[in-house]
Amino acid sequence: MGINLTPVQQATFQTALDYQTTALANLQASNLDAYIVNMEQALNNYRNVNPEPITTIFFDDFENGQGEWTHGGTFDEWELGTPTYGPAQTYSGENCWGMDLDNTYENNTDCWLKFPQIDLTDYSCAYLSFWVWNWVEDVYGYVYDPLWLDITTDETTFYPLCSKMGGVNDDPEIPDVGGWSMVVLDLTKYLGNTVQIQFRFESDYYDVQSGPYIDDVYVYGRYASTGIIAHKSRARTKTILLGNSPNPFSNRTSISYELNMDAHVRLMIYNCSGRLINTLIDAQQKCGFHRIPWNGQDSREKKVPAGVYFIQMSVCPGSNDSINITKKMIMLK
Repeated sequence: MGINLTPVQQATFQTALDYQTTALANLQASNLDAYIVNMEQALNNYRNVNPEPITTIFFDDFENGQGEWTHGGTFDEWELGTPTYGPAQTYSGENCWGMDLDNTYENNTDCWLKFPQIDLTDYSCAYLSFWVWNWVEDVYGYVYDPLWLDITTDETTFYPLCSKMGGVNDDPEIPDVGGWSMVVLDLTKYLGNTVQIQFRFESDYYDVQSGPYIDDVYVYGRYASTGIIAHKSRARTKTILLGNSPNPFSNRTSISYELNMDAHVRLMIYNCSGRLINTLIDAQQKCGFHRIPWNGQDSREKKVPAGVYFIQMSVCPGSNDSINITKKMIMLK
């Protein structure tokens, strides 16, 4: 894991590391003045490595239809929409992908849900995250009906991208534990290629459950630099409100979003009746990825009751036009 550095960045990083090593030697020798000087030099050089900011490569919350997603296979029941079986709600919005939105999956299933192509040729690192709700047959640690992801760089030969995932607990001695979970996978190994990724699901001949559900697929990374100064001419990505994690939550959650340019941002929390509960951000912010915590309190620092709340982000890039995005979250007792 990590990012690929240019030769200049590597040299700067090595200089910083050398200063740090010298600083630690001075500390061991009780030479505090030299330690402070060398650590300051190390920190200055670390700052000058200056990798590109995190940017969105691909994002889909499935609120705009199927797009370029495809699916198929034996007993293929991948469906896009609002679930009426399995999870009580999507992770965000109204739509997600599920293995039969209103019933269990079938026995002897072998099917796939394929991403649009993703171009990783200009990046120094890349990662995939998604939210999954997964209830399958997996007894005492053995997954009989697994979900996993495959990846290809030639559109022909797919290789496993992760281990096979089970679902909520099936041990009769332990209460069921479910809910939406976030998965993050490293794609750095596949830099320099245009890749295609697919969710794969198989079931055996015996038991069936609610199956897998997928929401908010996000691929992000850093552009490859040609020097220390970051490029200013890269194509802009769209402004995205990614939502909050965990969701549902009890005491604290983090709200994540990405800006495609410097802009004035207002991040507000509303209750289900439309009343403003709290304004978390009302300020100018830099282009890039941001994460803001919320402790479940209103503007008077009082704990709000459990229930459904809405995150509204208003982004004004400097003109009179603004971008407004809303996501739902659930606070538990």
